Amino acid sequence: MRTDYKNWHVATKDRKTIEQIAKRAQRTLGAQGLRIDWDSIRIDLTLCHANGCPLRLMDLLNADDLHLMSDVLGVLNHIDGETGKLDGGFVPRFAAQQGGEAGA
Repeated sequence: MRTDYKNWHVATKDRKTIEQIAKRAQRTLGAQGLRIDWDSIRIDLTLCHANGCPLRLMDLLNADDLHLMSDVLGVLNHIDGETGKLDGGFVPRFAAQQGGEAGA
């Protein structure tokens, strides 16, 4: 039995918040002249949240631009597309349980 499949299930409320985060991240990147597809951001944040590194989504959405982009770009650069897990030892600042700065 295979146990390394990725989970895509997130609560509806979480999905909507992830979509808002992705839109804000895309706007913030665009203001810097960088283009990353909104759907790519949404997918990678969903994979991260649903596969072992749940995020404090509302805190991430309400973070300042620097901390928002640090976590979003970190997830984009460290997500394993096969498993949905983060690699390279990266832990988002807004991870729900470990790492990052509390209340950042």
